[in-house]
Amino acid sequence: MKSTRLTIAETDKYKVDVEYNEFFAILHLPFIKQLNKETYKALVKKFQELKDFFQEVGYDKLWVALEPEKTVLTKFISRLGFSFVADSGVYKVYNVELN
Repeated sequence: MKSTRLTIAETDKYKVDVEYNEFFAILHLPFIKQLNKETYKALVKKFQELKDFFQEVGYDKLWVALEPEKTVLTKFISRLGFSFVADSGVYKVYNVELN
């Protein structure tokens, strides 16, 4: 299944990519060097903007794929309402309803 991957936000502290096609939108967090208060607030804002955008264009869920060892990010996305769905062997996959 073909998809497109774009970088949505990139700073020296973090990077957020989105992979999408007509069926899904998946957020990727290739790196977060520091999850301090400033980075946390910026990422919460970015995630909310992305949730709003993808809901507006008609997606019913937003997905996140994380490498299993990124436990800090697991806690972060769970605070944003994402729930664990599956382990692909490479990524742990989470989603949140957008309706």
